[in-house]
Amino acid sequence: MGLAILPKTFDLDEYRGVNYSALLAWKPRPTILQSAAEADYPWLLHLYGKEGPTPAFQQRVRGLLDEYEANVGMLVNDEPTLHGLNNFQQTGEVLAWLRATWPDRLHLSNIGPPGGERRHYYGKIKDPTPEQQQEAGDYSYGQYVRDYIRIARPDVHMYDIYVFNHGEGNESGVTDYWYQSLWVNRRAALAAGLPYWIFVQTWERPAGSRGYNVRLPSESDYRMQVFCALTYGFTGIANFMYCPGHQRDILMPGGDPSPLYEPAARAHAEVARLGRAMRFLTSTNVAHLPGRAGVRIPTYHENWKQGTAGDRRIRSIAILDDGLHRHGLIGHFRDDDGQTYFMVTNLYQHARRNADECAVRVRIVFDPGVKTILRLCRQTGEVERLTILNPDEGLVIHLPGGTGDLFKYDTGGFAGIE
Repeated sequence: MGLAILPKTFDLDEYRGVNYSALLAWKPRPTILQSAAEADYPWLLHLYGKEGPTPAFQQRVRGLLDEYEANVGMLVNDEPTLHGLNNFQQTGEVLAWLRATWPDRLHLSNIGPPGGERRHYYGKIKDPTPEQQQEAGDYSYGQYVRDYIRIARPDVHMYDIYVFNHGEGNESGVTDYWYQSLWVNRRAALAAGLPYWIFVQTWERPAGSRGYNVRLPSESDYRMQVFCALTYGFTGIANFMYCPGHQRDILMPGGDPSPLYEPAARAHAEVARLGRAMRFLTSTNVAHLPGRAGVRIPTYHENWKQGTAGDRRIRSIAILDDGLHRHGLIGHFRDDDGQTYFMVTNLYQHARRNADECAVRVRIVFDPGVKTILRLCRQTGEVERLTILNPDEGLVIHLPGGTGDLFKYDTGGFAGIE
């Protein structure tokens, strides 16, 4: 889904052309809500409820949801903190009221990324005690994520992170806190038994604009965000932003499609096909594939080795192409019947290169007893049965930049695929 806030540039058909599965209406704009309701197109509504579920807030929400049909959930506040005006406790009280009133819908908030000052997580306290000052100074991002889930109790865990910047040296590769954030949020959500979603970057704001220096992602940049998140088990992906709110978003300031519109639409169509199965899977492990040039192992991660996630049927995985930043990930999953899956993802991306220009080949060698492997095709949604003709040669797959393929052993069908 994409964040939509500007009625003058919003056209539902154009929005649906990006292959979103739902609409995120940021603040109640009647024109946007009406167009979704009339088309019976599922939409979530963002509202601020920083004072909790006051009578005025309750009346406002009831009025909106009575007037506009097809609502499937609410996103309350944005990047709340432990303390302060926009805090976990009041956010949780609003979510609890929404859940009790509309139990058949999803109710959530959204928290921020790592890399900020600790006050962005702990929040502000008027006249803090020495103990509170010490607690604020020691407050980590991991604690922030865990406290949010424990106190606010969302139906779905969600956070945002934006990692692509202008400037020499920022063309390829991303900061470590991209992987750190995926790992920390995945781990906390799994521990709480929650599905988890992510806001990814689809906006540009160059240097000199309120301290930002953010670039519009290329095709390979964008796919890396999306398929990397899938590899960690995220089941919901939102764009910040769809409507023009910066120099460029999915739409340009005048409402025309930006250079990211078509690449995002293609990626979303592939994600939707994989999502038919992935929404039924639980992530069990994520490991790094270092490549030939050698890349620093992301924080909290380990390089893949035989036996990772208890899977000894894979004997080796190797990226066959040389070059800096040509590395990858393997994510392991299981379904409710105990069947195991894995996703192999190419992390190579570049600010000025499309997905084909950042493609790599990956060789996977299996135990000789594995004669066939199943792959859910991103382009068609069909299940492909791949025969391993030579056990020593294994299987060589071609992955466009930032892209992943989902596999399972030939022990039954893909969950969710008839």
